[in-house]
Amino acid sequence: MVDFLEKTNSKKTKILKEVLEADRTPKDIGLLKCIQCGLCSSGCPAARYSDFSPRKIMNAVLQGYPNILQDQLIWNCFSCYTCHMRCPRGNSPITVIQVLKQKSIEEGYNKDQIQDFLAYGDSFIELGAGSYSKEMVESLYEDWGEEWLEIRLNNENVRKQLGLESPLLPIKARTEIRIILEQTGFVERLKKLRNNSK
Repeated sequence: MVDFLEKTNSKKTKILKEVLEADRTPKDIGLLKCIQCGLCSSGCPAARYSDFSPRKIMNAVLQGYPNILQDQLIWNCFSCYTCHMRCPRGNSPITVIQVLKQKSIEEGYNKDQIQDFLAYGDSFIELGAGSYSKEMVESLYEDWGEEWLEIRLNNENVRKQLGLESPLLPIKARTEIRIILEQTGFVERLKKLRNNSK
């Protein structure tokens, strides 16, 4: 697969080669078999509500679009894996997009985008479950309005009224999750991401 790429224009295939050679990219990915059918975009929730399109991202990678790592659109992906399940050619647009995001961060682009991930990770370490960053809450408030914010702020009271327990995990479970996150390298990885985003 990569031999074919080496015989073509090296500038144009640089990003394609990097995606295909990334550790997280499966060796049998059907990226080079992509026929631009659009099935990945037809079921994509992000494409429904924004300019994001997995098909366009795949085309940009295949065509060697030089600024794909700087493009804000790669950050609109929800990581729902719908595109992965729908592709008739065995391609995985979500995997490609994850590689692009990682490379974007490594090369120093879109550093502001990582703040939401850091906040989510910090919350996961502390509470055993992810939570939104302040900036993301503000953005969601702009999109969904006062009613959404009121429900979010009164979540505990609403749950009590409905007879539901607190959504917070017991301390013992949180401690066990933290140990797992430390032993698997998640905590250390989050520290490195934080240092690289400064």
